[in-house]
Amino acid sequence: MWRVTLLLLLLSLVSRAAGDQQALTAEAFDELTSDKAIFIRFVTKWCEECAETEEDWAKLKDEWKDHSIGFVREVFCDDEETELICESFEVAGYPSIYWGDPQSPELYRGKLDYESLSSFAEENLKSLPCSVTNLDACDAKIKKIIEKLSKKSLDELEAMEKQVIGKVDEEQNRFDTAAMKLQEQYKQLATNFNTKVDKLRDDSGFKWLQQILNQKYEEQELEDDTDEPEKDEL
Repeated sequence: MWRVTLLLLLLSLVSRAAGDQQALTAEAFDELTSDKAIFIRFVTKWCEECAETEEDWAKLKDEWKDHSIGFVREVFCDDEETELICESFEVAGYPSIYWGDPQSPELYRGKLDYESLSSFAEENLKSLPCSVTNLDACDAKIKKIIEKLSKKSLDELEAMEKQVIGKVDEEQNRFDTAAMKLQEQYKQLATNFNTKVDKLRDDSGFKWLQQILNQKYEEQELEDDTDEPEKDEL
């Protein structure tokens, strides 16, 4: 029976793969995502949470497979053909989902169940997102920012980018330092906890207490078996 089930599963996977219009490789990425609103999930074969949420994502992907704008796909970051895509998106954990304009995607921070994913897709994938090539989708505030940046020289833009990246790196360093301190605090708390627990057990003779308890439980069971009257044979 399990062989039949396995065969059906393999056939299902093959069928699903065959249904894709074109494999999403690093070489084909720009072509396939041009003029699209992307919703791409990054996973690995060893990620347990990825496997647990695969069914909901597969359902969503199937519903959007023929959409002219919404582009719902899945990328395995442990495949050679797609690992460059993961690097370009700077994927840091699995599963990670990015959405919006393929050249400046945003990290999806919502829930991973089908209802949440579907609702988000309906709201954000039916039209092209705001971008420098699609100003009609931008509000007045964003248009003003884009207009102001467009007037700057290449050197000015590069200097601004460098400044922002520098500030991000500073925040990353602060975060890493704080996280390291928390880790050290946790280790110290764990050490103190284990020391106190060990002392409580030693001072109370807990190890021997449990052994004697088990011994008495066994003796009690033997007494109960002895005291139980034998049933008369019919």
